[in-house]
Amino acid sequence: MLEWQIVWFDEKPPAVLSDLCPAFQKRAGRYTDRTARQQSIEAYTVLEQLLEARHVPVTDIVELASGKWQIGSLYVSLSHTTSGAGALISTRNAAIDMETIRPVKKRLLQRVLNEAEYEQCRSPEDFMRMWTVKEAWIKLQKDGAAAYKQIDTTKLNADTFISHNTAVAILEETV
Repeated sequence: MLEWQIVWFDEKPPAVLSDLCPAFQKRAGRYTDRTARQQSIEAYTVLEQLLEARHVPVTDIVELASGKWQIGSLYVSLSHTTSGAGALISTRNAAIDMETIRPVKKRLLQRVLNEAEYEQCRSPEDFMRMWTVKEAWIKLQKDGAAAYKQIDTTKLNADTFISHNTAVAILEETV
């Protein structure tokens, strides 16, 4: 089972911290930057909706050594950017990542893309798709570390799409 949901900020009024369950209020409250805090509140609101739809109580939040976490037997992944916030729950290790599409410098392309990716990258949208897949792959790793150039997005089976000027990647660990 893998479920995810995204909320786009231009399509709804802002979520409110006090509407979140206490555990998520505490987590969202860690952000000191007002914008990042609001984006986090939005992501936790989406997560709460996914969990409520499956009748999963927000108890037994387990933080893994990688910094990822689980609620019960479900893996959890969150992402937020200037345009929206997303949440994912899955019975297998999975991740979601979102990035607003913006211009990128050639130097960044050369630093993070391998040769095959560089050949396929023709636009900021292409780059952000690859970037979000790399970020999602890092979220799947047990130690959360990797060299971007070594992650070959041409060999990963990620679901990607672009909406609201945002690249989104969803990646599930293969067995």
